[in-house]
Amino acid sequence: MTTYQITYTGNSSKFQGLNAEISANNSKEAVRKFYQHSLNDNYFPQDDGSIKDCNGNTIAEPDDNYIQFDGGYFEAEQI
Repeated sequence: MTTYQITYTGNSSKFQGLNAEISANNSKEAVRKFYQHSLNDNYFPQDDGSIKDCNGNTIAEPDDNYIQFDGGYFEAEQI
């Protein structure tokens, strides 16, 4: 496993300045693990690999390395 730094760019004041570290096999997995842990009530993985939010909006496509949230997105960079 590799360590990734999770960052957020968007409107949510709760996640402004986010600088979290997480161990994962790749950046996609890192973002999904972080999002599921932090926003589990808004995380609904689909059979096709996409993720929907609690309103049924697609917030990540199967091949996305980021997850959309409140006008921005979470992403991971290997450190």
